[in-house]
Amino acid sequence: MVDAFRSKEKIEPSAIMEKFELALENYAKFSFAAMIEYDCMMKAVSLYRYQRMYVEMEVRLGPSIVITLVNIWMTASQDLTTTQKRLYAQTRLHCIERLVGFRRKCSFFARLGVLFRLQISDGEQRTPQDYRVVYPVLYRTLPGYGIKENVREVPQDGILKGPVQLQIKALHEVYTAASRAELNEAAIRHICHLIQVYYDEMDPTLANRLFDDLQNLVRIKGSPPQLNQRISVPVGNIILPSIQLTRFPMVRELCLLADGCLFESVPVRLILPAANEGAAPARIKLIGVPRTPGLLTITGYCCEVFGVKNVCKLYGPKGPLKVEVLPSLAVLQLESSLPRAPIEEDQNEHNAEITVYSGQLFEHSLTVKNTSSSINIRKVRLQVWQPKVSGGPSMIELASEDADAAFSLAPEEEKSIKFRIFGIDPTATADDEGSTDEKIVETALPLASTLAETANDSEAHDLIPYTGRLLTCQFLFQYVADVDGPEGESYERSARLSIAVCVVPAVTVSAWHVLPGDGPFTRYIVVDVTNSTEHDAELVYSSNRRMNVLPKETCRVPLLSPCCSDVAGRAFHAATQKDSHMMQKLEVRYPMCIEDDNVEQQPSVEKLRATLELHVAKHLDIRWAIPAMNLEGLVPVGALLSSVSLLKQLVLPAISLDISVNGTPYLSEDDISVGIGEMVLIKVAVISSLEYDFDGILTLECYQEISNFFGSVDKTENLLIIGQRKVPFVVPKSPPHLSVTAPRCELSFHVMFRVEGIHKVRPQIVSRRANESLFSDEVFVSPVGFSVSTKAH
Repeated sequence: MVDAFRSKEKIEPSAIMEKFELALENYAKFSFAAMIEYDCMMKAVSLYRYQRMYVEMEVRLGPSIVITLVNIWMTASQDLTTTQKRLYAQTRLHCIERLVGFRRKCSFFARLGVLFRLQISDGEQRTPQDYRVVYPVLYRTLPGYGIKENVREVPQDGILKGPVQLQIKALHEVYTAASRAELNEAAIRHICHLIQVYYDEMDPTLANRLFDDLQNLVRIKGSPPQLNQRISVPVGNIILPSIQLTRFPMVRELCLLADGCLFESVPVRLILPAANEGAAPARIKLIGVPRTPGLLTITGYCCEVFGVKNVCKLYGPKGPLKVEVLPSLAVLQLESSLPRAPIEEDQNEHNAEITVYSGQLFEHSLTVKNTSSSINIRKVRLQVWQPKVSGGPSMIELASEDADAAFSLAPEEEKSIKFRIFGIDPTATADDEGSTDEKIVETALPLASTLAETANDSEAHDLIPYTGRLLTCQFLFQYVADVDGPEGESYERSARLSIAVCVVPAVTVSAWHVLPGDGPFTRYIVVDVTNSTEHDAELVYSSNRRMNVLPKETCRVPLLSPCCSDVAGRAFHAATQKDSHMMQKLEVRYPMCIEDDNVEQQPSVEKLRATLELHVAKHLDIRWAIPAMNLEGLVPVGALLSSVSLLKQLVLPAISLDISVNGTPYLSEDDISVGIGEMVLIKVAVISSLEYDFDGILTLECYQEISNFFGSVDKTENLLIIGQRKVPFVVPKSPPHLSVTAPRCELSFHVMFRVEGIHKVRPQIVSRRANESLFSDEVFVSPVGFSVSTKAH
């Protein structure tokens, strides 16, 4: 008996499977035994499952299972009173595939079972309860097709895994079941899942139908669904995760989300462009207004896409954002006498505009008011931001010197600030073409020099400060409220008034040149003035001299200016000896920028720019008037005052030479007529402004000018000097304050010409000290012109 029992335990699985196959072969002969055959088949499948022979199970028994299912279907179709046999068969297969781990087949048989469950007889109708029964089954089949329940788990690169079209069909069946089961929130969530993940793979007709269904469901619900919240479905113990719609261009009610204190967010509506390759993300500004003090936490933002509310929370380094909201502080209100203008995007800022002609001067006022009824403003500081000019008046100037000093305002107190607007020159040429490369150039010949070559001056042609027509200025107020924080901190705010100044060219400077004046210490600044208007202009200069300028014409205005005795002749040369080019420009162009500690060490450097500008500006007063337009103003000369090459010619030269011919001072540029061999007496008075005795040698140079292009030719052999050709001299040092009685030394030369023609005679000075030399801009002398002919006139 024991041996027999042990022999039964050793039955091999193959022998058992042979018995199952024999039984299935016998059951197949009788159609009424389909259910018995199916149970036998399930037991055979279970045997393979227990032995973990999954592939053999599918290969050997798969066709038999299909035949058995067909027999059950045909048998059940003959008996229309029940569909339980069909549902039972699919349920058994679903359970077997689930135990084996074949998820896709498990989902297939579950969906097939749902089909049998929803089968009805003729004349019957499916009810929402029928779909409520099958909805949990369909929803749980989604993982079998590779569908992620949480959209956040879908790859961001847009590459979907698995049978995409089958996934769309399965998810659409779940949405349909939820919709017919009257589970509207679940249906909205599933339809959002479809269009968010599978929109690119959908048929356009299906996509449009889904959008229509979504709008209908939202309308039935009555309020925007909250996609950021999880949903608990009332059947099947199903919890649907949150979702975000991020791929559609039409966004409405986009606004900030905040906690901590009362916060009013301003909604925004957007229509975003298509996401092309390389397209930059669209940046927007979300506005919100806190209504109560406290700690405000910006948790994210929300929006509506197709009527569905979409919420985005800020996580990680970018959020949430915490902001301390202070109690109401004092606000500074700005009111100007200028007309308002929308010149900036921020409509809350105060903006104004004005149109002026170049050289016009207008006076305006600005009222500053503390709008708070209980809080003081203890410190108000004013800064004026405007285009920088190197010379001449600024575009904005305060009427009083203490207007930019800090002041306080009591509650509801106001203060008036007066200022002037000056139209600086926006152009640089008479035709006013608006090119940024236009320059106001010097047209005069260089001054006399003792050197053979003159060093190139990088500042010979200076740019006009600004050539644009529309310039912007700003009044920036920074103020501190009389409220202290919990830790004693103060709260500072700012308010600004932007002014757009449109400068129209009227009468402007187009060129300049410097000529000798009526003595060694004066110069003529000849200014080319252009009338850019369509009407006649009248100029008034040198107190009472008048000149008319036709429209679009240019005239030359001579202005006599004395040399500046406060700047030594070698001041510019000393400044250019600095280590760097930047330091040279700072000292020459902006000496007032030097720190106070350096003022005593370099007093002359500090005075260069400011002193020369103040000195020359007094003598560049040209007023214009256009009677036809009832306009008047000043010719803007800021471009001249910013020209270093002009200012260098108006400093007091180190050595000045005063020449007389035959006892008559030579003050003009006219040629003196003499004959060949005629004796001419030339007296040269050497005047020094140096702070030491100058010991030098004076000689006469004779040359002929050929043309401006070819220059001049040395003709010293044509001049016969009777006596010494090189005469030594000594000039005593200059007193602290130079006057007409400056130390001078007079030298005489008797000369005659050997050849007829136009000759120029120019004195040349050389220092007798080996370590001393004079530069071109340190000696001022005008050459004497002689018209030599066979007979004297």
